[in-house]
Amino acid sequence: MEPHEIEEKILRWRGTLFSVAFGALGDFADAEDAVAESLVRIVRHGDRLRDPARFGAWARQIARTEARRLLARRKPTDTLSDHAVAPSEDSDLALDVRAALAALPASLAATLSGYYLGGESVGQLAARLQVPEGTIQWRLARGRGLLKTSLKGYEPMKPLSAVLVSSELSPEIRRTCAEALSRAGWSDVRCLTRWDDALALADSPTVGVVLDEWIDGRSAFELIPLLRADPGRRILLLLDKDRPEAAFRASVSAAYVSGVDMLLSKPFSESDFAAFARRLREGTEGGEAE
Repeated sequence: MEPHEIEEKILRWRGTLFSVAFGALGDFADAEDAVAESLVRIVRHGDRLRDPARFGAWARQIARTEARRLLARRKPTDTLSDHAVAPSEDSDLALDVRAALAALPASLAATLSGYYLGGESVGQLAARLQVPEGTIQWRLARGRGLLKTSLKGYEPMKPLSAVLVSSELSPEIRRTCAEALSRAGWSDVRCLTRWDDALALADSPTVGVVLDEWIDGRSAFELIPLLRADPGRRILLLLDKDRPEAAFRASVSAAYVSGVDMLLSKPFSESDFAAFARRLREGTEGGEAE
């Protein structure tokens, strides 16, 4: 095949190749890596394919092979939680964070430590410390303000806004997700449920966006191109797994083509969402690199 023919075929089949890789790996980022490797091989060896009509079958086989290679390289113990990022115990940042916490009033220090370092929810902290949830919320807000002053020289304290957009998740799940985003380092977290409010995000400085697949009965895919106008914005899309496999994989391919950064299928556990909230934060400018 000639180079221009290969380029045309790649543009046509790229989404299908991603669907094949995702079906084998079950992970958005890994599937992207497998497709990237596949495209390199296709470009390098495309001149060996004499019959252009066989391109689809040939390219799909390459994608399956690359997915298997990547699957074989995975460590058996790899989990989403392995993406958590924390300062080493003896780093300057870790020492300064501990010193800053120690300088806070005991009640504030205990609340912030439990929330950000211990992974406890507002409800869990309220039960353990035997105070109302409103008191916990006040302590978190007050403690964050004091820590920002103590650690203002550190870039990780830079305010970064995130928003969860969903009209289908229950209020309890939305609250849990918002808390996970806060623990992951997003300092300004909001929850939206209306389509008109979601549209306004395109003109806002929001950096991290978690989108449910359907908002007020409308597809999030209508909104994604508007959000992608800001190249610095990170998007996590929540896809409903409860549908025919072919339909789910088609949505995954559409998300890949539209430029979504990460996918998480519903229903998900609290720990799964927390891991993705960290990865979303780590990928932003000023956050830790993935």
